[in-house]
Amino acid sequence: MTILNQFDKQCAFESRIFITIAAFFLILALYIGISLKYIPAGQLNADEGIYCLTAQKTMEGQLPYRDFAYPQMPVLPYMNGLAMKIVGFGYLEQRAVNAFWGLITIAVVFCLVFSTAGRYAALVATWLTATSIYWVHFVCMGKTYAATGLFLILAALGIAAPWLYYRKVLLFTLAGVFAVGTRLSAAPVVFVLWVFLILQADNLKKRIIAAVLPILAGIALVLPFLIADPENFIFWNLKYHLGSTIHRRGLLSIKEYLWLAPGTLLIIATALAALAIKIRQLKLWQLAIFISAIIGIVVQLSLKASYGEYSTPYMPLATVGATVIVSKFSWFKKLCPIIFVLPLLAYLGPKPLFDNYMPDALLNTAKFLRANTSAADKVLTSLPITAVQAQRKVFEGIELGKFALTSEMPEDKALRLHIITPRILVEMVETKKPAAVVINSFKSPWNFHWSIPSFNPADKQQIKLFFQTLNRNYHVAFKEHPFAVFLPNHP
Repeated sequence: MTILNQFDKQCAFESRIFITIAAFFLILALYIGISLKYIPAGQLNADEGIYCLTAQKTMEGQLPYRDFAYPQMPVLPYMNGLAMKIVGFGYLEQRAVNAFWGLITIAVVFCLVFSTAGRYAALVATWLTATSIYWVHFVCMGKTYAATGLFLILAALGIAAPWLYYRKVLLFTLAGVFAVGTRLSAAPVVFVLWVFLILQADNLKKRIIAAVLPILAGIALVLPFLIADPENFIFWNLKYHLGSTIHRRGLLSIKEYLWLAPGTLLIIATALAALAIKIRQLKLWQLAIFISAIIGIVVQLSLKASYGEYSTPYMPLATVGATVIVSKFSWFKKLCPIIFVLPLLAYLGPKPLFDNYMPDALLNTAKFLRANTSAADKVLTSLPITAVQAQRKVFEGIELGKFALTSEMPEDKALRLHIITPRILVEMVETKKPAAVVINSFKSPWNFHWSIPSFNPADKQQIKLFFQTLNRNYHVAFKEHPFAVFLPNHP
């Protein structure tokens, strides 16, 4: 009878494992299906061309900051650039690469929660992450969110994994430094995880190594770029973002946060309430993951220029931390049906809050550019993705598209920072240097809304002069909303 009981238990265990693995792969399939919707058809964002173009330039041997303006820390152009060197450079390829980083993130979420809180909690955390359609949309988008989120969840794995301490320190160091090296605003999250990692050490030697190694790795990452061009490195990583935070939109859009990951927000709220009861029973790493994610979200909420999408990298981390905490309660399984349904409610929500840049129009615009310009020609555009998609070069100083203009600093300084002035724009179109000028709004034939670094509106009189010069020397040769292509007038 004992042998039969053991056999039955073994069969039941194997059955549970099989069901868990099958459910996990089903959730991954759902994520892939949602990704395949947003990769080709998700609305475009003005930043996608910036990241794709700078990745391409990096793979050509140019150095961020020294050779072109780049508004983030330097890891992503190399990370995505290496991937796109294999699959190709374009908005579809960039989104596919980011979707792959998202896929790995979901797999790490499952493994982390499964190994620490069990199969049921692991499936809940994986479901909440993979089926939040707005989160998936922003992960697929050609920005920093996917890579930053992946590195943060790997750093959390370094905190939670039951490994030898030095292995944990090594994983955390690589993942934490790369997270900050991808997006500087991730630094508060990494710092909290770092403090808890040091506290996990059981002797002074381990604490010193855990404290020093990430600092040395961070210096090794940053120093080459800082030495190459200190002024540009400091400006684009600090002053540029400070200007954005101080002068841009001041009202927080709660709606954007609510739709980003509804199920995660519910389980976060539940975990916050549960901390008052269970906090003494939690392990250091459980507190670290949850607190760091909350700090990351709060920091983004506190910024004047905050958008809901800015919290995209922190949602998997928050999901893991909250699920592990809430799973300790007996009523966790009763709450799960509500948690499972909440991500699906996002299908009833508003469309992603972006300007209406249509991918089909982008492809048609790129096709027209290829047909009417040569491979050696340069394009002047406020949306660099059109040039990348058309396999055409852009002029130096236009890499940031509509974020590349200043009407408030001397021209020599603007040129040092790899941005342009209205006078340079006027001279370009007056002398007909661009083989084509591509704009993304019919109402404003350049669509510059900001002057760097204040993010106040650019000088209207100077921009008006550019409009007049453009219309005198170029004509509209192609239109498909929201794009228009201007070609030079013949003599």
